[in-house]
Amino acid sequence: MKFHLIRFVEIVGDKNQFKRADFERLSTMLIQDEKVDFQNVKLKNLDLSGLNLSNFNFKGAELKNINFSGCNLEACIFEKATLIDCDFSGANLKNSNFLNVTGIRSNFTNAQMIYAYLRWMEFESCMFDKTNFSHSLLTSTDFTNNIVSDNLFEGTEMSGLTFP
Repeated sequence: MKFHLIRFVEIVGDKNQFKRADFERLSTMLIQDEKVDFQNVKLKNLDLSGLNLSNFNFKGAELKNINFSGCNLEACIFEKATLIDCDFSGANLKNSNFLNVTGIRSNFTNAQMIYAYLRWMEFESCMFDKTNFSHSLLTSTDFTNNIVSDNLFEGTEMSGLTFP
């Protein structure tokens, strides 16, 4: 029998006050598959571009004007998060959870959302251009008031979607 140990990292202090340097330091300290809890935080005006933030838990977080472009966000949890003016362009979001996410004016251009869990999402004025949704579960989402073009849906389970 094989075992796979996943450790959870607890952060003491006010995570709402985290700056880029704190995320950089934290990402270099993590061991593979460690989970980092940022549930229900409120973060705004941060440039986190290019960082490895895989396995971070942003469940219920309110994220405003966060630059995640080019980030490794593999296996992140964004469940019930609010994403306002966030940039996920070119980000690796493979195996991430976007259950009940609200996105407003956020950019997912060239994002890799492969094998992601994408259900009951609400998006308004977001950009999905050349986004890769391959092999994801993508259901019950209205893309009507968004820019959606040239996306890849190979092997994606889709139902209950509305497109412009």
